[in-house]
Amino acid sequence: MAAAGSAFDGTFILFFGINQKFSDSGVKQAIASVLNRLVREQKTIFVITNEPFIISAAQAVIDLNQKPCPRIVHAQLKEEALA
Repeated sequence: MAAAGSAFDGTFILFFGINQKFSDSGVKQAIASVLNRLVREQKTIFVITNEPFIISAAQAVIDLNQKPCPRIVHAQLKEEALA
């Protein structure tokens, strides 16, 4: 897994390489904790993954396998995400 932050005080964060199936609940909890903290800090987070536990918690999911144009398969309103 790798992460890159933007030059704008880290308000944009990109995670990629979260593609393996995590069976260890400690690893899942650590990843979820980091992502939740970033959400609370109102960071914009893009995660490139096929990991079900991350996808299930996402505010929006974009299917990049849909050709020729990606499609949004799940989107949550900001109020729903913060509830």
